[in-house]
Amino acid sequence: MNKQEEIAALAILIHDLRKHKKYTLKELADKIGRSVGFLSQVERGLSRPTVADLTAISEKIGRASCRE
Repeated sequence: MNKQEEIAALAILIHDLRKHKKYTLKELADKIGRSVGFLSQVERGLSRPTVADLTAISEKIGRASCRE
């Protein structure tokens, strides 16, 4: 899997997990302290989240550890 495919897979995962938790983009963005635009770009694979962003997202959507 190349880097672009990894970004696309991560984007889909974040989107699907957010939807599973029934959070709107605004709700999750507010919870992680980022803008709706940023989170939308992450979910579309247009923006690369930092480790801190990924940690915040994972804590809010229930995937706090990659080892779960």
